[in-house]
Amino acid sequence: MLFQRGRGHSRNDEKPRHPWLRKLCQSNVLIYLVLSSSVVNVLQALLIGLSSPWVKQHLASAYNSHDGSVYRESINTIEKSLYPPTLYDDALVLQTVENVIDAYDPGNSIAALPREGLLPSQPFPWDTSKEVYAYHGYHSLHSVQVIYRMLRELAGDEAINGHALHSLVVLWEDALCTVDTTPRSVNSVMLLNDTAVAEAGQVRYVCEDPVLESFIACIPTGTDFAY
Repeated sequence: MLFQRGRGHSRNDEKPRHPWLRKLCQSNVLIYLVLSSSVVNVLQALLIGLSSPWVKQHLASAYNSHDGSVYRESINTIEKSLYPPTLYDDALVLQTVENVIDAYDPGNSIAALPREGLLPSQPFPWDTSKEVYAYHGYHSLHSVQVIYRMLRELAGDEAINGHALHSLVVLWEDALCTVDTTPRSVNSVMLLNDTAVAEAGQVRYVCEDPVLESFIACIPTGTDFAY
């Protein structure tokens, strides 16, 4: 009897003294399983979403708009009048052409940059790890300046047509508005070297489809159009 009581007492001792501990462990395991399942579901949803054409298109556009070049900086935008007097007042148009466009210094577009990923350019004298490049937007300003000087030379003693001067200011304002900081080589030999150009692989991001054409109205422009 003593032996049996002892064995019975031993079996009672084998029962867990803290049943709440077992419940806590079971609860933790259940929580971990739920969390793991949720993480897997979220990852699957992300993978499915990233593979969709809509997401790919918007990711690409976001990348293109912010990474036009490795040198592109964050630019604060401001609002300017769509119809400034410098575009339509004859005196102000002429003043802008003579005092702004003709006086432009192309040297303001020059920057010393590392050559990695860029078409080789001219060496930078004070740092052999860099070369001299011109930002694309300022190259456009220089191009407008060249056109004006050619028109002035061709006109001789005659005044340049007001519409032509207006058009130069339009191109000038557009170049300033886009602020394209893509670096361009200023080495004429490299610019004509198709192999070097292909190896550099520099690109510009442009609209693939002629979006503006879809808005064109079938109305002939005449003398009443101030264009």
